[in-house]
This record gives sequence, structure tokens and C-alpha cells, in this order.
Amino acid sequence: MSATRYWTVEPPSERFQGSEAEALNVLESLLSDSVALRMIADVPLGVFLSGGVDSSLIAALMQRNASGPIHTFTIGFEDPKFDEARFGREVAQHLGSQHDELYVTYADALALVPELPGIYDEPFADSSSIPTYLVSRLARTSATVALSGDGGDELFAGYHHHFLGARRQRRVNAVPEFARPILGRALRTVPRTRNFGQALLEDDQTPIETIMLRDFTTYLPDDILVKVDRASMAVSLEVRTPFLDHRVIEFAWSLPLSMKIRDDRGKWIARELLRRFLPAQLVDREKQGFGLPIAEWLRGPLREWVEELFTTIGEPFDKAHVRDLWRRHLGGEDHQGELWTVLMYQAWLRA
Repeated sequence: MSATRYWTVEPPSERFQGSEAEALNVLESLLSDSVALRMIADVPLGVFLSGGVDSSLIAALMQRNASGPIHTFTIGFEDPKFDEARFGREVAQHLGSQHDELYVTYADALALVPELPGIYDEPFADSSSIPTYLVSRLARTSATVALSGDGGDELFAGYHHHFLGARRQRRVNAVPEFARPILGRALRTVPRTRNFGQALLEDDQTPIETIMLRDFTTYLPDDILVKVDRASMAVSLEVRTPFLDHRVIEFAWSLPLSMKIRDDRGKWIARELLRRFLPAQLVDREKQGFGLPIAEWLRGPLREWVEELFTTIGEPFDKAHVRDLWRRHLGGEDHQGELWTVLMYQAWLRA
């Protein structure tokens, strides 16, 4: 027996040639059918709803396909910088869904931190795994299957480095083509432009799509889907992702970049489709993300846990370097990304 790949995402050989209105109609038809297929279940069904474009679009199509009010789930946090609950609530009210929300205290979230190695069974260092687990636990009180909006960012240029990269691309277009590899090598040496510089070396015509494809084939399956799958299965909840229907994926990749990035904002076509279901004020808000104040927690309520874990730090890390990062972080610099990665490894190793 041999393993063979039956499908893979690839840059399109042909671009979509229709109008913007036609593209919207095709996307609505494909995504609506994908949602309807993933609503087939003989158990209670719900949907994660942050109030962002992707989850709101899935919830809206789900409500249209349902015979009664759907069940939506949102969690909120006390710190307004990290709280999306009111956005989810406003969308739910407009759609008429049965809406459950839970405001989580920092104590609730912090209590989960020691459990992460057991949930993920590897040193998984995406801190948004905490709210993902909490919203899964909330949903499981009423549902056995939940739909999510995962995949929308990767398909429709939803990350900041996608639409900021498009701005850089406009500048690159003014550079003679023979000089672009030189520019790419220079940009690759600067941390904030490293990905763009590498993509420019690989393809100086469409580096943004090169970055998007890399996100879709690496970050999405190795981080986003791992995070959601293990967090949800830890509470016996099945999560289904309508954006990742192969027909939706293939159509999204056929669209020109101008239907995804416009006016230095991503997900143009997804926003336009969402306007068919929600008023403008619920569509036109900035992307917030699903994060936590990890930097402050490390200096405060998690400090004792951090320092205890660091007593046993060893290979593959440079102990002196990690301790220097920790000292600088305590002094006010932000090194939460590097420190959280080390901490998740140490916690997993101990577990």
C-alpha cells in the first residue's frame, strides 16, 4: 500500500474572469452550500461568534440555512483591549440567534495555563489556545458540533502582513525588475520585512500571494487548526470549518488580489458579502484578534510559575540568553513571544 495525495492547494492556472458582482454571487453560493453541508448532524449544533468578518459570515449563512434560531457562542474578557464579546453580541442580536456568552476572569484563564501541556500533548506556544479552549468549553455545554470561521484570513488576505505587504508591493513596482532580487535580499535582513523580502526573491510579480500560500500551507494547518482541534476535542466538541471546503479554497485562489486587498484593507470580497446580511457598522471594524495580555501576566500573576520553571531550563535553550530576556521583560520590554515559547516547552517537558 502506498500513500498518494488526492488534492492540494495550488496557485490557479486560470484567474476568475467575471465581474465583482458575479464573484460575490459565486462565493455566496459556494460558501452557503459548504455551511449547509457542515450543518448536517444528529446532535446539537452551534457556531463560534467573535463578531469578526469570518465568524459573522459563517453565522449569517448558517442562520439562513436553519429552520430556527441558531446557537452562537462568544467569550469576553475584563480588559477592553482584549474583549470582543460586545461585537459578537451585536451580530447575534441582528441575526436573531440564541446567544451564549461568558465573561472569563483572569483567574479562570490563568488556572488553565498548567493544563495546556496535557491538552496539546506537545510544546504548543500559541497563547490564543487559552481563549480557544474556553470558548470550546462554553459551546460544549449546549452543543456537540460547532462551526468556525477558520481559514478566512489565509484565503482572503486577512492578516496585517498581507495588506501591509500590498503597500510595499506598490513601491516595489516602481523598481526595475532586474533590481528586485537585490531589493529582496536587502529586505530579508530586516525583521519586519523578512517574509516579504523572501517572497520577493521567490516571485517578484505576486509576493503577497506567495506569502498567503505559505500561510495557508504552514501556519493554518500547523498552528490554527491544531489549536482549534485539540482545544475542542479536549471537551469532546467537534469543530467544522466551512471556509476549508475545497471548492471554496479553489475559487478563493482564483480571485485576483484586487478582490481581496483594497484601500489597504484585507478581505474585501468577504466584507462585501457580509454586507448582504449585516449593517455597515457591524462589518467595518478593525480586526482585533483573539489574544490575551500575556506580557502583563508574565510580570504579574504568572511570575512565580515562570521563575519556578526557569530553574530547570536547559537544552535546547541558551540559559543565559533566556534569563537575560526575562530580566529585560521584567524591566518593561516586551519579549512575551520568545518567553512563552520557552515556557510552553518547559511545561510540556515537565508534564
